[in-house]
Amino acid sequence: MIECILESILKEEPIVVKIQGSDPSEKMKIANELLARLAGVDIHAIRTGTIKKEEWPKITRAAAKLSEANVYFSEDDEPILDPNIQKVIEYKPS
Repeated sequence: MIECILESILKEEPIVVKIQGSDPSEKMKIANELLARLAGVDIHAIRTGTIKKEEWPKITRAAAKLSEANVYFSEDDEPILDPNIQKVIEYKPS
């Protein structure tokens, strides 16, 4: 699922990620994973705050890319109203 979202970000395609359930921590987990993958930084360093000084520029660039990306998180039952969005991913937390 993360790979599919990353592909859409890199292609600058809009995408909706539908999350089953309403736990906001799931959105944060996905966002952290995307940030780590885009930055090329270990996810554990992001989760624990043990980011090395030389990794910060990578994280800053990745965060800028994410902030401009057309990635929308939606609850499971919300309709998709934007006709420009062609890609929808269903995410079921484990």
